[in-house]
Amino acid sequence: MVLETKAFPLDEYLDISRSLELHASIFFKLWDMGRPIFSEEVSASAVLLDRENQLLNFAVNQEFWSNLSGYDKTFVIAHECMHVLLKHGTRRHPLTNKMVANVAMDIAINHLLVNSFGFSRALLSPDLEQKLCWVDTVFADQTEIPPDNKAFEYYYDLLQKLIEEPCDGQTNINGVSGNGKEALDDLSGLEEIEKWLNENQEAIGATKEDIQKLQKKNQGIQQQQSNQPQNAGKETHSGRSDES
Repeated sequence: MVLETKAFPLDEYLDISRSLELHASIFFKLWDMGRPIFSEEVSASAVLLDRENQLLNFAVNQEFWSNLSGYDKTFVIAHECMHVLLKHGTRRHPLTNKMVANVAMDIAINHLLVNSFGFSRALLSPDLEQKLCWVDTVFADQTEIPPDNKAFEYYYDLLQKLIEEPCDGQTNINGVSGNGKEALDDLSGLEEIEKWLNENQEAIGATKEDIQKLQKKNQGIQQQQSNQPQNAGKETHSGRSDES
């Protein structure tokens, strides 16, 4: 994808760098490996690979970005980093319904950032908080809300089941059950980024170790879930995140 881009303010870049490092050094490392750009070719945000310059593009829509608070902006960038760290491009590839997969990934990441990385949902601006995917908003019409600490595949399976067997009164917009919630970002470039990271491990430095820790933890979570009974989705909120 060739992007028509606009310059990003240096002072804002530095503010986000400091904020990201307060939450997790891995976010700062990925942010430092790339460059933020404004682009009208994305509706909200996306992380894309610039192979010519060998760096990541954190692309944001300027109108979307201008309506965010400083705290919102840090959350959005951390959200994009998590898609890369959790190899969501590779994990999404075999799934048939990419739109549902995107929503499921956003649910998992948003709760993970709150439960494990020091973000507060209450500190997000009301407009952004309402746009984001959460278990209590996507599954608002369900009798019981699913737990908020699962891997995205868990939410994908629940959403697919709702599409195939919709409950009375359950909204279904554009083929996605879950009150019409849509994913925040464009994930089309994730697989290419993951391949690039594997090809350039020296450039990644300490980031590789951090990525491997997250991947190992995620594999353990998926193994635990595969051993759980089918009705595990009827649990209540745990208040703690095991998702990675």
